[in-house]
Amino acid sequence: IPLLRNGSLCNATVVNSVQIVVRETCAFDSIFQITASGMGMHNNYKNTMETLHKTNLFIKLIIEVLKRGKITASDYCARATILCDIPIFSKTSYTRSISSLNTNFNVAHLAEHLFKNMPTCTTAYVIFFNSGVLLRVLVAP
Repeated sequence: IPLLRNGSLCNATVVNSVQIVVRETCAFDSIFQITASGMGMHNNYKNTMETLHKTNLFIKLIIEVLKRGKITASDYCARATILCDIPIFSKTSYTRSISSLNTNFNVAHLAEHLFKNMPTCTTAYVIFFNSGVLLRVLVAP
């Protein structure tokens, strides 16, 4: 699974005609690597996540990287676009066409934003009778 370079080590990327220097992307990169590893190692997890990619740009980015097997410049632009759309980061504009985005943030809080339009889990119940008693058993997906 390819590794994303930290934004502090990358050149500026262009988002909506503005050059943006994305700094301190450790939290994003960690969530990316964990999710990509899970999708790369477990087919059930990958299949579930793939059904949701149309509504989540973060998952779409991971799927594209896994299919391609490498990180490209467009992936860094996608990372910048995703991070620019999250309102918790400090953005500084130096000119009309140059900005800086500091994405140093708590991993747990960032994950809430990256997975905001996705269900936290899928629950299935098996209902059966045991000696005349109705039992409902939770089955993990």
